[in-house]
Amino acid sequence: MHHTPIALLKQMYHAQTHHLPEVERAKLRVVNLLAVLGLVLSLVYTALYGLVFLSPVAAGLNAVFVLGYAAYFVVLRHRTGLASRLWLTGVYVVQIAMFGLWGFPRESGFHLFVIAGIPLAFLVFGHHERWWRGLTVVALLVVFYATEMLDTPKLFSHLPQAYIRISYLTVIPLITVLVAVVLQSFLNELHQRDDALRLLAVTDPLTGVANRRGLLERAEGMESQARRMGMPLCVVMVDIDHFKAVNDQHGHQVGDRLLAAVARALRDNIRKEDALGRMGGEEFAVVLFNATLAEGLNTAEHLRRQVGVVQVPDDKLRPMSCTVSLGVAAQATTDELLSRTLARADQALYRAKAQGRNRVCGAPPATASVVSGGSAA
Repeated sequence: MHHTPIALLKQMYHAQTHHLPEVERAKLRVVNLLAVLGLVLSLVYTALYGLVFLSPVAAGLNAVFVLGYAAYFVVLRHRTGLASRLWLTGVYVVQIAMFGLWGFPRESGFHLFVIAGIPLAFLVFGHHERWWRGLTVVALLVVFYATEMLDTPKLFSHLPQAYIRISYLTVIPLITVLVAVVLQSFLNELHQRDDALRLLAVTDPLTGVANRRGLLERAEGMESQARRMGMPLCVVMVDIDHFKAVNDQHGHQVGDRLLAAVARALRDNIRKEDALGRMGGEEFAVVLFNATLAEGLNTAEHLRRQVGVVQVPDDKLRPMSCTVSLGVAAQATTDELLSRTLARADQALYRAKAQGRNRVCGAPPATASVVSGGSAA
């Protein structure tokens, strides 16, 4: 199979990210991008040393660093993430030191690549790896002051002043691009963390569905859209029957397992335009978009049946099932507040429990409907 250079670079960018959570995946992609940039820029400089500066020694030496950046992806594949990040920063620091001290004269500005290395260190190493971050910054500063203060022999000291000027004029834009990429990647990481925190704030960690806040926020948007379009909303309240007895007899771990299984059954049996959330304890709510009371009752009965076939292992690994009671209410008019519809659905839920549980009960102003093991009015 033939790969174009662009496809190969994309493959490097996504290397070893597919099995990671989204936030970790984004962070590794940033480090991969830095390795790709180092590899590409080193290739450009290798060509510059060989074809323009006519120095096969410098070109050959820089080709070693090209291989060093490529080897990052090998280390990433076979070793820990920290090992690959240490390899990447090590290659960068040694490259800047080598050509800053013994390659280019100070007037070329090559040693200013240290500037790009400092934000790179903050991006590559996380907060828990701050010692490695600090050591990298110290190493870069040592390289900078060494190139400023030591008068070492240079490979390119014989070059005409025009070439030195050209080198300086290319170094500054490259440093600007590298710093911009590093800072933009850092900002992207901050935004991704903010998004993850926002999602965490509206998600129930046990079941993975929306929590009360998340459901109400989404339901408010659904309510506004329904009013604009003149469509009805319907609310289904769901409560697991005798859930306290499950916790008391089998333990909270089994109860948590049952909550997660019920949430999955509810989520898998509603439409994508509907909203599901855990209101607290063993109670869930479903907001149905563009659904009448009759359609809500049908959906609730379907949910009741689907939850009834759910089984989870109890504390002795025996299969255990549960039943649910459901209350349904449709917005009487588009002017009725969603909070009022939720309250009426909750009242219908209490009636379903009072009438024997494991059933669906509809709320006024529609005719009360009770379904027990089937359909009934």
